[in-house]
Amino acid sequence: MTIPNRVSVVMVAGFVLLCPFMGLGWEGIVSHFGAGAAMLLAGIVMFAFGLLGGGDAKLFAAGALWVGFDHLLEFIYYMTLFGGLLTLALLWYRSKLLPYFLLKQRWAVHLHDPKIGVPYGVAIAAAGLVVYPAMPWAVALSG
Repeated sequence: MTIPNRVSVVMVAGFVLLCPFMGLGWEGIVSHFGAGAAMLLAGIVMFAFGLLGGGDAKLFAAGALWVGFDHLLEFIYYMTLFGGLLTLALLWYRSKLLPYFLLKQRWAVHLHDPKIGVPYGVAIAAAGLVVYPAMPWAVALSG
């Protein structure tokens, strides 16, 4: 359950490369970077308290860079919602005995271990996909 640094780096680089096509002025670009920086700080604090993994914190910040302050609360809402649902699903999954065919799958055994955290990157990515259509650059590309 490791999110490679290159994922966050590619997301930031993609944002920088696509800025000229998004219709954002300098103020908008700075605002988006502000949202990313604020969520990186929040992610670092959550990481320090053991509430979020380091890769998740970086992915959260990179996602916030893309959504900006305009859609940040919506992004956080869906991330929290999907994270909660994922956590409940994992609690249920971990309360059951693994069927024989899953005992041979390393990922299934790994996720079944109660000492392993929640792969929150899944919730972050799902939230980004839900918020994506409402973002101005997505609207501009669709239309």
